[in-house]
Amino acid sequence: MTEAPVGDWKSPISSELIVSQSIRLGSPIIAQDGSLVWSEGRPTEGGRQVLVRRTSDGQIEDILSDPAFNARTRVHEYGGGEYVVSKDAVYFSNFKDQRLYKASLTSKTCDLQPLTAEDSKLRFADAVADLKRNRLILVCEDHSKEGEAVNTISSVDLDSGKTAVLAGSHDFVAAPRLSPDGSQLAWVAWDHPNMPWDDSMLYVAQVATDGSLSSTRKVAGGKDESVSQPVWTPKNELLFISDCTGWWNIYREVSGKAEAVVTRAAEFAGPAWMFGSRSYQVLPDGRLLVEYADPARAGGSLAVVDSVSGTLIDLHTPFTSFGSLSVAEVGDKLLVATVGGSSQKPSAVALLEVGSVDELIKSEAHQWQSIRLSTKSQARSATSLCSVISPYCD
Repeated sequence: MTEAPVGDWKSPISSELIVSQSIRLGSPIIAQDGSLVWSEGRPTEGGRQVLVRRTSDGQIEDILSDPAFNARTRVHEYGGGEYVVSKDAVYFSNFKDQRLYKASLTSKTCDLQPLTAEDSKLRFADAVADLKRNRLILVCEDHSKEGEAVNTISSVDLDSGKTAVLAGSHDFVAAPRLSPDGSQLAWVAWDHPNMPWDDSMLYVAQVATDGSLSSTRKVAGGKDESVSQPVWTPKNELLFISDCTGWWNIYREVSGKAEAVVTRAAEFAGPAWMFGSRSYQVLPDGRLLVEYADPARAGGSLAVVDSVSGTLIDLHTPFTSFGSLSVAEVGDKLLVATVGGSSQKPSAVALLEVGSVDELIKSEAHQWQSIRLSTKSQARSATSLCSVISPYCD
């Protein structure tokens, strides 16, 4: 055994050894052609966050193959919401200059084109595409003046890159979400000294033909209530998360009032540290795919909720933790993607392909495909670990 004074022992287990075999996976989004896009934080590339896609024929490639690009936004400084997929393109914030760029999904070389101006002092996050008006609607953080940055809901024209403010008046904003018919916009706002899981508000405004907002109204939230994740159904019905009962449950707006979709002593969302969380999604038949944590049992669960009756049916998966969800109908297939993991499995970008919502409910754990693992390393016994640090094992 090697001996050394306290504090002088040099461990053979370095931080580089620990992280070099792992990557951080996040934010899977299914594109309209069935390809799957996600982010990878790579320690071996200086922590660069790379956008990756799996094409519809199963090929995996980097969208950001150029090491000069790092998909990460500095809005609010917590991350998330750094990219959005729209039709045949990905729009993302680049960490170094905080400009928005466009990456074509149809080009074999994934050509990158700058969208917003250089040195504008603007940062962008949490975008949604408004293709009817040829723009992105997003969170814009303006650092052009002295003092605290100004947060607004803004738009960016997809041709000129011109930015226009749509809504402000609060210290922080998040989650702009456009209704399917393009006539309404929902978003979340909050003010100092609160965090979004303390007091926050959900607003909805009418969107005019020219893209401006009017008739803004508060739907939910306020003192001692946290709201998050507005989602529109295909019928332009607004869903959202609220903790008005002490639990983050799912609600809908009905005639200007909040109505519970599912009432359960469980969390259907987590604290909104980051942009872009998607803990529930609307399925093609109107039911909801949800992830939730029940304190009566360990880990998280994935389930389908009947949005009318509130009935919840747990799904069989190999995971006990879930990242953001993505759902899409592509041809005759229903695709579901997430980042899943468990105490027995490293987290992975996971994909499930079924024919319908009923098949989703009947699906088995083995049907989930692990598209990309976060690590190639497996848990090892104490005996095998000693082979790495043998001089220090008794």
